[in-house]
Amino acid sequence: MEVFKRIIQYYKENHNEIKDRIIRLTKEMVKEKTVNVISEKLSEHPYLKIRGEEYRVANIVKREFQTLEIPYEEFSRMEGRPNVIGKIGNGINDKSLLIPAHMDIVPAGEGWDSDPFDVTEKEGKLYGRGTIIGKQAHGSTPERGINAVYMMARLINEIEKLTLEHQIHDVLGHPSLNLGEIHGGAAPNIVPGTCSIYLDLRTVPGMTKDGVIEQLQSCTNKVENGKFEIEVMSRKEPHGIDPNNDVVKAIQKNVKDILGLEPEPYGQGGYNYAKTLNLGGVLAVGWGPGHDEAFHVSNEFVEIQELIDFSLLTCLISLDLLE
Repeated sequence: MEVFKRIIQYYKENHNEIKDRIIRLTKEMVKEKTVNVISEKLSEHPYLKIRGEEYRVANIVKREFQTLEIPYEEFSRMEGRPNVIGKIGNGINDKSLLIPAHMDIVPAGEGWDSDPFDVTEKEGKLYGRGTIIGKQAHGSTPERGINAVYMMARLINEIEKLTLEHQIHDVLGHPSLNLGEIHGGAAPNIVPGTCSIYLDLRTVPGMTKDGVIEQLQSCTNKVENGKFEIEVMSRKEPHGIDPNNDVVKAIQKNVKDILGLEPEPYGQGGYNYAKTLNLGGVLAVGWGPGHDEAFHVSNEFVEIQELIDFSLLTCLISLDLLE
């Protein structure tokens, strides 16, 4: 318990220094446009030569490790997209704890009040960034064609009314379906011959790929004279673990002791590497600072005090798990 008290006291006595350091590093990392997009969309991001380019943030991480004299190793499956692993301690009790963090971000999108890659500090917060087919014809004779966009609009209407068949999961809850992109048409004076939409579906255990496709197919069947093709571009099975585990308990205990809050486990729609670790036999959970409603949106932000609290809690939780 003496070590816990010393760490808490250190944070109290050095609050301003810790705050300044966290803000400086956050601003520096956000400036690096490590945007992870599919290769087909690289042309939309001329500042990228390859997707991600996480080496930009990795260089900052390595510099900080060197400054703090923390030994580290670097691994890369692809040039320009490294993983940097720093190590503290000697593992004398045969226990180890991995605290992973990602260096890539999603595209900033539109609607920002400021440059998403130039962190703005305001009111205690930091703002910044972390198919189908018709018949083409001339626009003056639309009756000679089949407007793929109109057909797609009818399909979208059916998809919007779709309730995916599922059993409510105790932690993950319900599945979700989002229409994220739509593309169609070449010019205003041409009847569009093709139109494509991209759907993002987050399933829960018990749902199958074939079952979801069958339900989407039922939507296409309701569009008169419609001709559609459904393609699964990427697929990951839903995943869940028993929330009554040592990592969750350590998080709950220390958050309650330091912040007076009692966090409860919940299901996350987004994919993270906790799943990969769990499937590899390493117990892992997703946990971090910030609000759910502030992720992947315009004017994304995180409260400065949450970053400070998170760094303190990470220290205390690590001690708990490694004792």
